[in-house]
Amino acid sequence: MRHTWQRRVTPYLCLEEVPPSITGVPDVVPGWQDLAILSAHLDGRLPQTAGAIGRDRIEQCARAVAETPEWVRGRLEVYAEMFGLRFESADAPGERAGEREGTA
Repeated sequence: MRHTWQRRVTPYLCLEEVPPSITGVPDVVPGWQDLAILSAHLDGRLPQTAGAIGRDRIEQCARAVAETPEWVRGRLEVYAEMFGLRFESADAPGERAGEREGTA
């Protein structure tokens, strides 16, 4: 993707008053699964997901694309900088999801 951006888009940037704010473009070719897990409704369409990504979201994405949660997290990590994704830390020992301070 980065290669495509550099070869196909960069020559036209001189026509823009303000450069686009897209940064952190990964050097991968996105698959349909990437588009699905990066979209808020898991349908490959806008709006995209952004911000904090928790275990529940990762598991929901995994079911939607028939992959493991580990695979989904790995793919989301590839796009984390580009989409401003942050991963919530794992639950503390002895806690279940939703029992952390402010989430129950």
